[in-house]
Amino acid sequence: MAIDKQALIKRIQELDSLSNEDKSALIGVLREHKKYGLVWEDKPEEVEQQLQNELPILKEDEAKRIMGDSNDAPNHILIEGDNLPALVALSYTHAGKIDAIYIDPPYNSGARDWRYNNDYVDALDSYRHSKWISMIHHRLRVAKVLLNPQNSVLIVTIDEKEFHHLGCLLEEMFPAARIQMISTVINVKGVAREQEFSRVNEYIYIVQIGESHVEALPLGEEWLGKVRSSGRNKLRLGSLLRSGSNSERSHSPGCFYPMYFTPEGEFVKAGDPIPLGVDRNSVPVPDGLVAIWPIHANGTEGVWQYGKQSFEKLREDGFVYFGKLKNNRIGISYAPKGVQAKIKQGLFKISGYDETGTAIIDDSEYVSTFIPGNQWSIPSHNATEYGSKLLKDMFGDKVFTYPKSLYAVEDTLRFFVAKKPNATILDFFAGSGTTLHATMNLNKEDGGHRKCILVTNNENNICEEVTYERNRMVIQGYTDTKGNTIEGITNNSLRYYKVDFISSEKTNKNKRELVRAATDLLCIKNDIYTESVLLCGKKLSSSAARYFMDDNKRMLVIYDERAVLPIADLLRYDEDERNIIVYVFSNSRYAYEDDFLEIAEKVTLCALPAAIYDAYKKVIPKVSEPIPEISSTVDGYPSQDETTGMLF
Repeated sequence: MAIDKQALIKRIQELDSLSNEDKSALIGVLREHKKYGLVWEDKPEEVEQQLQNELPILKEDEAKRIMGDSNDAPNHILIEGDNLPALVALSYTHAGKIDAIYIDPPYNSGARDWRYNNDYVDALDSYRHSKWISMIHHRLRVAKVLLNPQNSVLIVTIDEKEFHHLGCLLEEMFPAARIQMISTVINVKGVAREQEFSRVNEYIYIVQIGESHVEALPLGEEWLGKVRSSGRNKLRLGSLLRSGSNSERSHSPGCFYPMYFTPEGEFVKAGDPIPLGVDRNSVPVPDGLVAIWPIHANGTEGVWQYGKQSFEKLREDGFVYFGKLKNNRIGISYAPKGVQAKIKQGLFKISGYDETGTAIIDDSEYVSTFIPGNQWSIPSHNATEYGSKLLKDMFGDKVFTYPKSLYAVEDTLRFFVAKKPNATILDFFAGSGTTLHATMNLNKEDGGHRKCILVTNNENNICEEVTYERNRMVIQGYTDTKGNTIEGITNNSLRYYKVDFISSEKTNKNKRELVRAATDLLCIKNDIYTESVLLCGKKLSSSAARYFMDDNKRMLVIYDERAVLPIADLLRYDEDERNIIVYVFSNSRYAYEDDFLEIAEKVTLCALPAAIYDAYKKVIPKVSEPIPEISSTVDGYPSQDETTGMLF
């Protein structure tokens, strides 16, 4: 029953038996809004505190650079370091540019499988759920800035330990997105749980942003689950006799006409439609022919799918199929528009025509496209066979615990990037690097130019010895433990970066140091890496400026403002028609527009470090706004005062 709060408040105010203090307390309780959402105690991270005083940059380890076998090979990025400062750095280079994020965060099983502030989190940690949610929230908060708001997807895999908390968090953080959870089998034999059922599956949260949608793909029978349809992957003709709604003669009189056949069942011609009210039996039949009308099985008069003129065009194109004439009845089929479209797309092939001119359609190589359900049991998604064993075949030993199936990652991404050949994909819990391996497989499959960014720490040398080495082998090729030669996917480049820091204190010295150290960031931002010491035929001093170019674009970084005017004068005589992005050191936001005024149409100016400060300011908590202490209903029961904590 609904409560009239205003009437109840009025009655409380009129009670003489209550003191004013009691009245105020009751009215306060009545006016209190119901809070709904995930509430936990936020546990500050040391790296967040570090970000209050230091700004992250990325430094390339050139010794680990792997170049593809062509100039247009996609440049993939591997970043070694804590993923939170790495994400902050990417907030400058990739804000709004990421098409897909795929992450497999630690599952918080209590088995000391992840660290918080350098300490392992185990089952005895009374705040392990709050720590996990805090960790995920801090990173998703920055990752949200990276996703393309018009069309992108966030994919998060998880098991039963945190899936309910994660679901609530995603709904709070992405209120406008469409969120769905998939259950997928990863080990049919099951992973033992002490005194519990074995776990055979895990969950995949799909967060679709903007116009993101699942693409219908050509999939095998295993994607149907227990449902099997022999016709799903084959040619399906339609009946020329209309059924269902609007299938009576009165609905389409122009589609009620006879078909004339010889007594042997050979089609001769179509007759003319007859008006309503005219008995079909009164229509004369040419000598030696049999008239077939659109009559339903129950004897009622129906209509053909097409009028006479459209039917004749369909027949002329070879898309009408006749059965056998028996008892003055014959089945007549046709190739619907969908089938005709598949022929034009090359999905069905016309292998020839029979003696009557009817097309012979070959569907033997066709696999239908469809969107599967949200319960997956795909053999190639087995994490043991196509994750652990795959890595062991590559390295000869167990180098990583619980890697994802390569094909599970590849298949999941394909639903969202199949028609995005230039997509940028990010994984900031990169682990063994499966997501990059999957991205390269997708590009090999369809000739795409997708780029992948991986982020992982180097605990136990995982980044250098597993993530990097795995993908180096994928690019360059290797011999597996069985002696098989695995060819490399050579049209890929990989660049290795490490997270570093610059003081955030805005002194002139620190500003200059930040701009110089940010050159690698600028290369990543613009996807341009080839450096030239000559600009318009003149040699540049690397202490004053650096110049980068490729086939399509150019970039200039000016570190010394005294070099602005000479460089601007030089560019006035530049015969290169490509536009040039010019980053200029400036103590303010002024990018020396006046000096480049005469060539403004071919120059894009940006003042540094102001642009970097602006990007970082959006994602790093302000010093004046300390990291909030949030009450916990995840790890414990909140007190009355704690229930007023922030909701997420």
